[in-house]
Amino acid sequence: MKIRKDLALSRSEAARFLKALAAEIEEKGRLDLNGLDVPLPALFKVELEYKDKPDKKKLEIEFKWPVESLSVSVVRNKDSVTERIRIVSHGSLPVGKAVGFVYRGRESLLIHLAPGEYKAYHRRCPHKGEPLSWYEPTREIHCEAHGAVFDAATGAVLKGPVREGLRPIRLEVTDEGIFAAE
Repeated sequence: MKIRKDLALSRSEAARFLKALAAEIEEKGRLDLNGLDVPLPALFKVELEYKDKPDKKKLEIEFKWPVESLSVSVVRNKDSVTERIRIVSHGSLPVGKAVGFVYRGRESLLIHLAPGEYKAYHRRCPHKGEPLSWYEPTREIHCEAHGAVFDAATGAVLKGPVREGLRPIRLEVTDEGIFAAE
């Protein structure tokens, strides 16, 4: 089930959507958010918050889990200290798919472009800091807020108001997994 960012639904459609979402969480343990594969932990916290403002009413459902569940290792060289975080185990992310992760306190995105070829970027647009999404059909990274489009392989700007491309996160690919290591 592909989940889009903004949906306008009737009450019965919203109920069916939530049931389908619950089934996806229970059966697969992951969600597909606009081509971004989000693995879910076995245990997480769900928070409900109702906001009543003069111009709109809002019910927020938030799923939270600690980032510490990622495997983190620190490598000390003679001149520097490198932090490595295992994003996924080797072979677990299919070609053409992306997975979200947090690195150095920032939401990030790992994309499996081709066999043995991975790219990772922080998930914020350099234009105004809006969230970025992986768009699998065209193999591009999109900023829905202002229409910016980036090449997933290079981070280069393909269109939109942004002037600066995406800077890749350095990756290490080993038999144990794919690591972010800057």
